[in-house]
Amino acid sequence: MDTAWPLVGRDEQLRSIAAAMNEGGAAGVVVAGPAGLGKTRLAAEALRHAEARGRATAWAVATQAAASIPFGPFAHLLSDARAEAVSRLDLLRHASRTLAERARGRPMVLGVDDAHLLDQASAALVHHLVLTASVFVVATVRTGAPAPDAVNALWKDRLAVLLELDPLGREEVAALAETAVGGQLDGATLEQLWRLSQGNALFLRELLTGALHAGALTCTGGLWRATGPLATSTLLAEVVQTRLGQLSADARGVAETVATAEPIGASLLETVVSAGGLEETDRAGMLDVVPDPRRTVVRLAHPLYGELLRGTMTPLRGRLVYRRLAAALQETGARRREDLLRLALWQLEGGVAADPGLLVGAARHASVSFFDHALAERLAAAAVEAGGGFQARLALAEAWHACGRSREAETLFVELEAQASTRSDQAKVALVRANNLLRGLGESTAAAAVIARAEDRVEDPRWRDEFTVLRATIDVFHGHPRRAGAAAADVLEREGASDRVVVRALAVATSAAAFRGRVSQALAASDRALELLHRSGGELSLTADWVLTMLSVALRLAGRLDEAEELATRRYQTAVARRADDFRASWALARGQVTLARGAPAAALRWLREAAVLLREHGTVFGTQGLAWCLGTLVQAAALTGERAAAAQALAELQAVAPERSYVPDRELGRVWLAAAEGHHARARAFALEAAADAARRSAEAFEAASLHELVRLGAPEAAAERLEELASQLEGRLAPLYAEHAVALAKQDAAALDRVCEAFRDVGATLLAAEAAAEASHWHRRAGHTASALLSAGTSARLATRCEGARTPALRLAGEPPRLTERERQVAALAAQGLSSRAIAEQLVVSIRTVDNHLHNVYAKLGVTNRSQLRETL
Repeated sequence: MDTAWPLVGRDEQLRSIAAAMNEGGAAGVVVAGPAGLGKTRLAAEALRHAEARGRATAWAVATQAAASIPFGPFAHLLSDARAEAVSRLDLLRHASRTLAERARGRPMVLGVDDAHLLDQASAALVHHLVLTASVFVVATVRTGAPAPDAVNALWKDRLAVLLELDPLGREEVAALAETAVGGQLDGATLEQLWRLSQGNALFLRELLTGALHAGALTCTGGLWRATGPLATSTLLAEVVQTRLGQLSADARGVAETVATAEPIGASLLETVVSAGGLEETDRAGMLDVVPDPRRTVVRLAHPLYGELLRGTMTPLRGRLVYRRLAAALQETGARRREDLLRLALWQLEGGVAADPGLLVGAARHASVSFFDHALAERLAAAAVEAGGGFQARLALAEAWHACGRSREAETLFVELEAQASTRSDQAKVALVRANNLLRGLGESTAAAAVIARAEDRVEDPRWRDEFTVLRATIDVFHGHPRRAGAAAADVLEREGASDRVVVRALAVATSAAAFRGRVSQALAASDRALELLHRSGGELSLTADWVLTMLSVALRLAGRLDEAEELATRRYQTAVARRADDFRASWALARGQVTLARGAPAAALRWLREAAVLLREHGTVFGTQGLAWCLGTLVQAAALTGERAAAAQALAELQAVAPERSYVPDRELGRVWLAAAEGHHARARAFALEAAADAARRSAEAFEAASLHELVRLGAPEAAAERLEELASQLEGRLAPLYAEHAVALAKQDAAALDRVCEAFRDVGATLLAAEAAAEASHWHRRAGHTASALLSAGTSARLATRCEGARTPALRLAGEPPRLTERERQVAALAAQGLSSRAIAEQLVVSIRTVDNHLHNVYAKLGVTNRSQLRETL
C-alpha cells in the first residue's frame, strides 16, 4: 500500500480554510472532530496549499507529555524568546515578532495539531496570535476533549472559524481505499470497509494495513478482494482492547456472547448471561439495542468490537459459548425460520451431536435464504458424517454446485441418480444434476439426456412441467427464444401448475421476450413472476435474479437505459448487503452492460472485471454462459478504450469457456470491436454482418438490430438500412427506430438528419452513439461546404466524446481534429465561462465590446456551443 495516505473527500473543507485565509474575516480556523477523521491530515494539506501560494508556514504539535512544559510545542520555533522576555505580555509580543521574522515578510500560517493538549502558556500564545492577527492559525482539536479556555475562546469569541469534520461518506471511503491500495476493490470488500470503518479515516487505514499484512486482502484478476478477517491491525486491536479492558470478566463474557450470536434476541441473551454483566456491558456503551416489529435484538455498538472479539476468543471459550447458546435456543423451541439454521450451526460449533435431518434442512436454508454456500457445504458434510444418508449426500451435491465445485458435484449426482429409490427422488436428482451440467459445466447435451431419461421414468405432471421448463431453459441458452417461449407458454396455460414451476416458466418467457425485443411482454412476465415470488419470500433467489437480469437486458436493448441502470444498481446493492456473491456477479455484469450502452467503456470495465472474477467462482444464475457473456462485453469495452491486449486475452478466455452450442451475442460483438481496434475494418464489418445473420436465424431480433447497427457505426449503412427499417416496426422501444434513422441518414449522407439522430441518441442516454452521429454530421456538412455547420457538429461531437472516457471508434475520427482557439479567443472564452459580461471582458482586456462579441462568435462556432453555460462545460 502506498505510504503517502491520500486526502479524499475534504475538498470543501480545504476551500473553506483557503477562503478564511484570503478573505480576512477571521485570523484562524479550528478543525474539530473525533479521533481518526483526518483532522491532522487536513490541516497539513491546508498548510501545504498555503506554502504553494507564497505564504510562510510553521507546524507545532501538542502532546500529553509536553503539557507540563510552558511553550513546549513551540520551542523549536521561538528559540530564546523566553530568556529575553520580562513579562508574559512581553513574551507573547516577542513570540509574535520571532514568528514574523521567520516569515521574512511573507504572511505566516501556523498549524497547531491537537491544540486541546496545549499547556496554558502555549494556549495563551495561540490566542494572542489570532487576536492580534499576527499569523493565521490552523488548529485541530478533538471533539469532547477538555481544552484550555484560551483555545475554546478561539471559536466561542468568533476569532477563528470553527470547522467541524464529519466522517467520510461511503463513496469517499471507496475512493480513499482504492487510492491507497492502488487498484480496484470489489463491491463486497468496499461494503465491509465502510461498515467497519464507519467513515473514520484512521480505522480505514488500519483495516487496510492489517489486512494487507495478514494476507487477508488479495488481488485476483485485477480486483482486490477480502479473503479473510479485515480487523487484524495491532492499532485497532489496541483501540478495542482499551474499551474491553474496562469491563469486568462477567461483562466481557456478555460482549463475547453477543459477538458470537449477533444479532441476538434480547430475551434469548438474558437466558445465557447474568443480569449484572448485561447491565454493566450496556452501561459501558458496548451494546446497541434495536427494536424489531417481532422482537428486540441486540448487537455490539461498533462492528469492530465483534470482529476483534471473535478473533481473540480461544477455541475452548468459543465452544462453551456456542453450547450455551444452542441449549438455550433449543429450550425455547427454535420456532422462528432462522432458528433452525442457528441451532444447527451452534451445535456444530459447540461440538454437540446434531440431528442429521436438522443439518440437512439447515444446509438448504443457508444456501437458499442466506446465500452462504460455504456454510451449506459444511452443514451438509456434517449431515453425511452423522449418517444422514441419501438426503444428506444430495444436499452436499447441491452445495458443491452452488460453490462452483461442479465437477465434484457431477460425480456425486451420478451416484445419487443410481441410488434414488422413489420417483420423486429420481426426478429431483435429475433436475439438480441437469442444472449442474447446464449452468456449472456448460454441457447442455448431457443435461438434455438426463432430462429425457427422467421423463421416461416419471409420469407425474408436476415433474414433467419441471422438465419442460428446464428444456426451455436449454433453448434459451442455445439462443432459440421462439421455441423456448412456446414451451413456457404451454406450462403457463396448464391449470394446476405449481407456483414454483410457473415462476421458472415466467423466467423463460422474460428471456425469450428480451431476445425478441418485446419489452412489454418481458415486463408483464417479470411482474407476474415477482408477485408469485413475493408470496413465498423469494424476492432474492436464483429464479428472481434470472427474471430480473433478463428484464434488464430487455430494457437495455429497448433503449430504456435509466430503468435498466436503476434496476441493476438496486439489485447489486441488495446482493452486496446480503453477501450473495453469485447474485452480485450477475448484477455487476448488468451494470457493466448498461454502462457500456451509455458510452462509458472505462467505467464499464470496472463492473465487468468484478463480474468476471465472481462468475469464474460462482455464476449459478447463468453459469459458464454468464461468464461467456461477461467476457464478450469486456472485449468490447477494452477494445473501445484501446486496451487491445486485454481485449484479446478476454476473447481467448471466452473461446475456451463458452459452453457447447451456446448463444453468446456479445462474443460476436466483441470480435467486431477488437477487429476495429486493430484497424481491420473490413473484417469488423464482416463479423457484424455474420452476427446479425446468426441472430436472424434464431429469431433473436433485438440482437439482430444491435448487430446491424454496428455495421452502421463501422461505415456500412447501406448493408443494414433496409432490414433495420423492417425491425423498427417489429421491435419495441426507442432504439430500433433510432438505429434505422441513423442508417438511412448516413446512407443518404444527410448531415441535418444526422444532427437530429445525435440529439435523439443523447435523449436516450447513449452518449457515445450521439457523439458518433455528430461526428458523421460534421463530416458530411464539411463535404457539402457548410463550414459553420460542420464546426458546430464537430464541437458537439467533441463535447459528447469527453464523457465517453477516451472511447475510440472509426466514426469519431470523422469529426477531424478539434478546432483550435487563438490566444485572444482563449482569453475571451475563459472570462466568458466565468460568467463575465461582454462589457466586463472588454474593460479587462482593454478592447471594444464589438471585438469581444466577434471573438465569442468565433469561439461558439469552433466549439459547437451556443451560450456561456455550454462554453463553461466544454472548457
